[in-house]
Amino acid sequence: MTWLRVLLARFGGLFFQRRREQELADEIRNHLEMQIEDNLHQGMSQEEARYQALRQFGGVEQVKETYRERRSLPIVETTLRDLRYGLRMLRKNPGFTAIATLSLALGIGANTALFSVIDAVLLKPLPVAKPEQLVLFSWRSGPNRTMGRVNGYMREDNGQFVGSSFSYLTYQQFRAQQQVLTEVFAFEPIEQLNVQVNEQAEIASGQLVSGGYYSGLAVNALLGRTITDADEMAGAAAVAVLSHPYWQRRFAGDPSIIGKTVNINNIVCSIIGVTRPEFSGTLQIGQSPDVTMPLSLWQQIRQSQGNNTQQPWYWFLRVMGRMKPDVNFEQVRASLESV
Repeated sequence: MTWLRVLLARFGGLFFQRRREQELADEIRNHLEMQIEDNLHQGMSQEEARYQALRQFGGVEQVKETYRERRSLPIVETTLRDLRYGLRMLRKNPGFTAIATLSLALGIGANTALFSVIDAVLLKPLPVAKPEQLVLFSWRSGPNRTMGRVNGYMREDNGQFVGSSFSYLTYQQFRAQQQVLTEVFAFEPIEQLNVQVNEQAEIASGQLVSGGYYSGLAVNALLGRTITDADEMAGAAAVAVLSHPYWQRRFAGDPSIIGKTVNINNIVCSIIGVTRPEFSGTLQIGQSPDVTMPLSLWQQIRQSQGNNTQQPWYWFLRVMGRMKPDVNFEQVRASLESV
């Protein structure tokens, strides 16, 4: 316990420094006076007695510095001293202080934002059960192949088309592949939805999802329930699920929101659930769509005269699946190549 007592004593030395400095000065002065008096008794003159006393004692400032190091924590004391000096200099130069503060704020903010993106994209998996089992579908065409109409998510790479959107008919074929996947689900982003609540309209972001979207991700609702296959059946009532941020922002976190209706693109939808705060969807990292609705509402939401979703050339869906526990990525790819 000796080192602990020493540490506590040194930590205590950081406080009441003026009093401790005065005690140290008094002690050194008393010591020198006693030595001078002894030298005078030996027949030395006053000047010589003082000179010999100082010589025997050593450098006063060096002794003080040694004592300071023993009674406190030099690194902490030096840091505090430098900090006080820096604050005094900043106070004397308010213009420089403002520029330095702004620069630090911008730098810290930019680094925080960058780390948040890297953390969400590269470090953290989706906040769902067993995210390592999830796969996002994409495709690569043969060289110089003429493609049909593809809504986004496509680029050209060395003469080949690469993309991640699929037709509804292809999605249905993917769902039939039960050998390697336990669930296949689809979703499409909607950039702008006209949401009207209590005669107050605003623009919100959204998405259309298949009935197995939430069950495939293994995501439960915070309030109410999520969209299921039953909500995609013919004649099913129009329903919507709210994201947690949108529920807080637009409805002030009202827990009685379940069962109420909102007008979305002139469709009366019943609110059936609110997602958990940690779930931000699968469209863009950190940005959850405000409103999620069943894929069966595509024609009404898009206000389309024809149902292009049934056309093989209309590619608009992003597709994900969940692998079976005993299946690897290469087995999934091999099984889906034929589709």
